[in-house]
This record gives sequence, C-alpha cells and structure tokens, in this order.
Amino acid sequence: MNRPAGCCGLLVILMLILVPVAGSATGISLGVSFCTLDLEAMLDRIPIAVDAALLPIGSALGDPNALDPLRDEILATIAAVRAASPDLLIDAFPLPLIGASLEFGLPLIVVDTLRISAAGLSNEWVWGILDLAGLDVPEWPITASFDDPAFQASFTAAPTFGALFLSTEVAKRIDLLLIGVEIAAGVDLVQGAIDPDLEITTSDFQMEIDEALEALQLDALNWSAFAFHSSFGVGIGPPFLRLTAAIRFLVPVIQSQGWWQIGVSSFAGSIGLAVRF
Repeated sequence: MNRPAGCCGLLVILMLILVPVAGSATGISLGVSFCTLDLEAMLDRIPIAVDAALLPIGSALGDPNALDPLRDEILATIAAVRAASPDLLIDAFPLPLIGASLEFGLPLIVVDTLRISAAGLSNEWVWGILDLAGLDVPEWPITASFDDPAFQASFTAAPTFGALFLSTEVAKRIDLLLIGVEIAAGVDLVQGAIDPDLEITTSDFQMEIDEALEALQLDALNWSAFAFHSSFGVGIGPPFLRLTAAIRFLVPVIQSQGWWQIGVSSFAGSIGLAVRF
C-alpha cells in the first residue's frame, strides 16, 4: 500500500466514524496543528546513501572513484545547509497539518472535557488549497529529458506525501471572563510518509541506474510513533467562541522508522477557533 495515501485514508475513515457521535459533542474546533520531526539521524544517513548510489554507476564507467568529485560536491552542499540551519530546526522540524477536534463534557471535577482530535495533510490537499486560492498548481508529474546522439535519458518524478496526527486527551479548563486557560494530558498517534516515485530511463547503464535508485532507499521515507503528551493552552474570547492556542510536550514510547530514521520529536501544538455549545 502507498504509505502517503494510507495515512490520509485512515484520517478519512476516522472522520466518518466520528460523524454519528458529533451531535452529542459540546464543542468543535478547527485550525492548524503541527507536529515536529527529528531529522538528525536522517542527515547522518545521506553520505551512506550517496556512496551506495554512486558506486554502481562508477563501476559501469570503469572506475569506482570516477564520481568522487560529484560525491564531494553533494556532501559539501548538505554540510553547508546543515551548518546554516539552527539545531532546533533539525531536531524539531515543524510539519503543519489541517485539523479538527470534537469535545465532550465530563461530569468530573478534576477533568471536565474529553477531546478527540485529528489532523493531516497530503499533496492532494495542498493542490486543492492552491486551486481554491486561485494560485497555480504545479505541473505533475515532473518530467525532463536529455536527447543526444550518443546518449538519451528521461526523468519522471511524481512525489506524494501524507501525514496524520490523531489525539485523545482529557482536559481541565478554567474560564476567566474573556480568557481561558487549559491543561490536558492524553495519547497520540503520529504517522507520515514521503514517496518520491522517481523513475529514470536511459539508453545506457539502465541496470546501474536502477541499482543506484534502489540504494537510495526512497521507499523508506516514513515515520510512526505512539506517544503520551501533556499540554497547556490559552483561549481568547467569550466561552462560546474562542481563538485558541496550545503547546504539547510529547513522550514517544513506541516508534517505527524506515531506513532513513526519521523520528517524531517532543513538541507539537495547535492554533484555531473553538465553538462551544
């Protein structure tokens, strides 16, 4: 199964399941959420992937070291980007998501709200948003070709991505006129994947090109985690209609990573509009 499509499919199924119980909800929120990814280990994998990808092509050229200048240039570029990026951006790269949540009142003193939240994003959603905004949608797939009497090549890429953030939490909210404060704790499921869907066809060295693409492990750009969280949020406005913002501190307890070792980091959050009945 295509992992990006699977993430968004799971989100749609969850939304359909929640529709029947939405009528008993005491509140609904819409907005933008974000989770963060740890890219440190992924960046450490780049030299391994580059070496493995260039080796079969160099061997086909008759010199395994023939592409060393290209390798050095690629790694120098990656090192420069890494040096120019703040450590926080590498350790906690923010991934924006479009989300919604349902709230249910609880007849308890310590906690008074049960919240079920779902957020996601995919390339199809992005193209749809661009289209609604009247902006140009990128040409898809991306194609290029090289035609020379001695060598011909074509390049096709149709990258897809999908991300999912599901959360269930209990919360205690304190309303102070036009300001509300909330603390909460709960569990999360975070998943995502990128599929470059890259294809290169050449008149020569096709076997070596295929080996190089396989060495890049492009089918292993995925992440998944089950986590506990605590959160702190504030809201501005009357109790029935508020602008809200919350920051979450995640503790991943189970993580599943592909070859590229993309991890789920410890921060997440949301900003949106809450309507309470």
